[in-house]
Amino acid sequence: MERKDSILYRATKENEDSISELLCNLMREKYVRDIFLIHLGIPQEIVKDIKFDDISSQVDLKENGKPDICLENKDALIYIENKIGRDTQLQANQIYSYPNTLKSSNKKHYQMIYLIPKGYKHLAEIDTVCKGNGFCKKIFWDDFLINVSKHEIAESNLVFRDCFRFLENKLLSKSISIKFKPEEIVIMYNAKDLKTANNFFIKLKQVIDKADKIIVEELNKESKDFSHGNWCFDEGNENEKGKCLNYKGKQEIFYGLNLNLVPKHQEFLLSVAIISKNIDCKRMEDLQKEKEIFQDNECEWTYIKMDKYNLTDDESGEAFAKNVVEIIKSLLL
Repeated sequence: MERKDSILYRATKENEDSISELLCNLMREKYVRDIFLIHLGIPQEIVKDIKFDDISSQVDLKENGKPDICLENKDALIYIENKIGRDTQLQANQIYSYPNTLKSSNKKHYQMIYLIPKGYKHLAEIDTVCKGNGFCKKIFWDDFLINVSKHEIAESNLVFRDCFRFLENKLLSKSISIKFKPEEIVIMYNAKDLKTANNFFIKLKQVIDKADKIIVEELNKESKDFSHGNWCFDEGNENEKGKCLNYKGKQEIFYGLNLNLVPKHQEFLLSVAIISKNIDCKRMEDLQKEKEIFQDNECEWTYIKMDKYNLTDDESGEAFAKNVVEIIKSLLL
């Protein structure tokens, strides 16, 4: 699978694919790449010739599956299967098809690496495969991260530090103390992403700023309970980029970009959120599949998905405002 340029895709996925993507992109730097690969048990003479362009994720082997990470050049073919949870499923093709594909590759060096947590429930199956195939190897996440940390990669670069600490917290079952904002995630990929992210948020803020005046004006034609709220574009709101709306004197409504429900519910990326206690029970029932519930530390929010917009359109602010007004009216007025 070609690594995607979509900022939100990479910023919001939270599964084995995202860990594989993080590992792949950390290996852009040769110094880091060599350390990672050596501690994955790949021979030094193979490691020295592996370039970043040789590394792919989710390569499609058709009916034989999709290895999480694939390293391939003219001399070597290496698959890395990454498991992040002790109860994560182990598919049959991962212990049968992958080794068979490697054996039939005609490469000078081929290798199968299982990167797994200690206590993994399918450890016995992996041990059996490794005993029967000398080119198969298991590596425990704990050992890998501890060995890599000895090289002080995290101290050489701010992005490496945060990414490596994230991996440690995610895979060594420690409490996660670092949260990535979308703007921070893109830095580890390439420079043009940072510019794209910045332009996107600037345009989004312009659209919402234009829409906000219309929204309050239209709602107050039917009720004087609405007034302008605060922006949610500062560092304290990494999961929401938009505007709050006061309802009966309190900030009870949000509209804009929402990362609380993605990737599971990506259709709610642009949404209106209302504190649930404000919505009549009958109207809540009428929403059915059009809503999703999110519980934060203080209260329950009901999210209603918005229409999709081309933010570069000159009339996007008016269309955005109309959509928000229609949603709020249907629930509160």
